[in-house]
Amino acid sequence: MNITNWILDNADTVANIVTATAGIAAIIVAIVFSRLQQTHNINSVRPICEIDCSDYENLIAVKILNVGTGPMTISSLQCVQGDKKSSVLLDLMPDKNIVWDDYMENVDGRTIPVNGEITLIEKSFDDDSFNNENIKNDLRTILMNITIHVEYKDIYKKTFTKTRKLDFFGRHYEIHEMGFDLKPLYLPKFQSKTTVKSKK
Repeated sequence: MNITNWILDNADTVANIVTATAGIAAIIVAIVFSRLQQTHNINSVRPICEIDCSDYENLIAVKILNVGTGPMTISSLQCVQGDKKSSVLLDLMPDKNIVWDDYMENVDGRTIPVNGEITLIEKSFDDDSFNNENIKNDLRTILMNITIHVEYKDIYKKTFTKTRKLDFFGRHYEIHEMGFDLKPLYLPKFQSKTTVKSKK
């Protein structure tokens, strides 16, 4: 008995096998596409954390930005300066009765929307007075030695981390054995968010 005769004699069996095989293949395809769709959905709402440093002649600021495509919920923030640690960047700033333009203390549990931001510290300067220059130098020399660690989650509770050392603020200085001196460096003045982007 050849294969053709067997198929003809067992047409019902063959039909059932073909139907079952097609059903299994359809299930496999559905599972694969479901996984691909799930991966796409997760990636389409993924937050991306950026730690932004603004350093101008008339503005010093540190902000947490969400430059991703989904909301970002901060689980924890840690600021480290040598053996000092704090969840509040303001706690590591010099105690000089500085009047801050904006700041935020506890950011744990806060959610940043897409293209949103949280200001950790922000200080503007209206003039180039001696006192303001001292404050700017003090802020820069402290910030340059601070590292910020951010742990955050997306809407699916997946955890991400971002770490940045704020040594961007130290580009003004030349380090010597006896200390460090200011380098000649021109800094532009901060004008507005629409015309000048924060340096990173």
